[in-house]
Amino acid sequence: MSKETGNICVSLIESHKTLPLLVLVTNLGLLVFEVSSSKLSWVSKDVRLMEQVVCVAFSQQTTPLRLAVVTNDKWLLVFESQDGGSGDSWKLQLTKSFRKRPSCLVFSNERNPKVLVADKSGLVHTVSLSEETQSSSLVEPNAEEDSLSNDEDDWLGHYATIVAMNVSMNGEYVITGDRDNKIRISNYPNTYHIHSFCLSDPHFFVTRIWTCTLEREWLFSVHHNGEMKIWDWNGKLKLRHIHPTIGFLVDASAHVYDNHTVFVASIAYSCNYSLLWIVKYDSLGNKFQLKSEHKLNLPDVPCSVRFDTLGQLWFSFLKEDKGTHKFIINYGELLLNMENNSVSSTVENNNKRNIFQLDTHSIPMEGAVSSSMQVLKAKMLWNRPEMLHDMRKKEYVLDWKGKKRRTNYNL
Repeated sequence: MSKETGNICVSLIESHKTLPLLVLVTNLGLLVFEVSSSKLSWVSKDVRLMEQVVCVAFSQQTTPLRLAVVTNDKWLLVFESQDGGSGDSWKLQLTKSFRKRPSCLVFSNERNPKVLVADKSGLVHTVSLSEETQSSSLVEPNAEEDSLSNDEDDWLGHYATIVAMNVSMNGEYVITGDRDNKIRISNYPNTYHIHSFCLSDPHFFVTRIWTCTLEREWLFSVHHNGEMKIWDWNGKLKLRHIHPTIGFLVDASAHVYDNHTVFVASIAYSCNYSLLWIVKYDSLGNKFQLKSEHKLNLPDVPCSVRFDTLGQLWFSFLKEDKGTHKFIINYGELLLNMENNSVSSTVENNNKRNIFQLDTHSIPMEGAVSSSMQVLKAKMLWNRPEMLHDMRKKEYVLDWKGKKRRTNYNL
């Protein structure tokens, strides 16, 4: 990595479900990286985005390909690619402000997709991307609150803050998880028809939700106490695994190797390593089994992790000399050694067998960095683990005060 890239740090990384694309939230702006060709394209050169971005998401449809961002100052920004995501071909398509701070977002899976935005009050808003809506919603982010979402857009709600959200691959369900550790599976678009609930210990809220297809679609969730759970669509728990020492889970991602094998990578708060879980699905017994667990040592504490469509594992770091690193995993050798019970749990021994290869020069940033940016310092005003911890602490205080008032009232 050249000297010019020493000031690059990445606060958030997100991957596309079907295309080899990654979006990077950096201290230089918003970038899209094409994994197969190693090309970078600018989405936005606003250096303030790193301090404000809460969540990013790609649209599942590729024609046109869209990218949505929600910020800490209550704004939604939707960008559209003009040339399949290659080159400097992104333009701002839509902006919209909200009354409450957004917490997560996702695109719906339909012909005319919508952006689903959840906020800290527990409501989910829908934002249409039709042409007639774009002309009325495209305003400057510094403008007055004339584009605030109204109550007609609120079509789903929780009592607690929604911290994770996703959509099923067929687009029939929307899955939402709140800080009370309740996962709700609702029909889409008629979300008043609740399909099922996935209930867990209310003291440990959900961190991330996603779906994987292993002969049929399953729901995966990770929780901040170190748990990974697999559910069916009726809310039945199929697998529960908890790591005794990992602590607060910040992020997780999964890669489906075949119809019976899935790899799950997770990172924890203030831990400079990642845990890689290999889960096997038995179609005859309709059950899951955790086959092995591996510890991947990292050069620093990561802040996000994602698998790309090629099966490469990406980590982002806030340190200016780290940026992004990736692990190239030899899946065939790993599974073969796992069946022979000869795979070590440490990455050092596996590196000698070419199972895990750490690439510290993953993304060429020379063309994206200008000399005027060399002294730019990244400052994270929004920290996901601390934010969730503060929300949980506030909830305990409010719950205690409510119980006290109810007790006095009953007396």
